[in-house]
Amino acid sequence: MNALVDILDRRLNAVGPVGSRTRGYALGAVALLLHARPHDIGFLAIQRPAHMPQHGGQISLPGGGVHEVDESPSAAALRETEEELGIPRPRIRLVGALGHFPIAVSRWDVLAYLGWWEGGHPLRPQKAEVEAVLDVALDDVAHQHRERFRGRTYTPLDYPEYFHRQEGRSYRIWGCTGRILHHFLERIYLPRDAVS
Repeated sequence: MNALVDILDRRLNAVGPVGSRTRGYALGAVALLLHARPHDIGFLAIQRPAHMPQHGGQISLPGGGVHEVDESPSAAALRETEEELGIPRPRIRLVGALGHFPIAVSRWDVLAYLGWWEGGHPLRPQKAEVEAVLDVALDDVAHQHRERFRGRTYTPLDYPEYFHRQEGRSYRIWGCTGRILHHFLERIYLPRDAVS
């Protein structure tokens, strides 16, 4: 899998991060965390508990607020991933920043990172912040993207929707997470052969 990560790293460097910091918004950081599954590549997402005051019940990437006084956004993405999923920080390689994805309704500016988890460590979700852990097949959302969203652009108030089935349930991936996935698929993952 190192070859895939190297290709994605080169592609990410060629494209660069999208957007810039949104003035007046709180800064958050998340990780689009890829990993090898037995027969394909997946990424981890979480369903927030319904009782959470912001974005309750929604599907998000692991992450949270940045302690801006003494913490970088990349350190926050790693810290929050460890807190929410129990993955030790040394087991994650952050490939680079995908960019800024503002959420107008809650006034968060989310800085998304592409990461690689080497696996081999059991997940320990934090029940207070994680209702369910989703292990989403990357090629499944890439297929949905090719069929419905290829070439489209989105604003903070407009977003694609991807769907994932797991253990008999259907999950809707939309909003900021949908826009992050769209950017990754459109600009990094699907055109990766251009730099391989």
